[in-house]
Amino acid sequence: MKTQTKGLSHADSLAQLPVRANCMNWLIGHILANRNSVLRLLDAAPAVDPERLQIYQHESEPVGATTPEIWQLDETYA
Repeated sequence: MKTQTKGLSHADSLAQLPVRANCMNWLIGHILANRNSVLRLLDAAPAVDPERLQIYQHESEPVGATTPEIWQLDETYA
């Protein structure tokens, strides 16, 4: 993900498609949330604090610049 998003800004990650779909920011957060789920099954520590990823759960509302606790592209994760 880091390679594919290199050079993109946080604002770039929030660009919305013209149809009801989620932006790149939501997709990355959703992947991290699912990664945490797999790590939990393996009795491993989460890659990211699970509370930070609640807004990226399946069927959640689209995120935007005003969404509280939104994931920043430049944040690090394991």
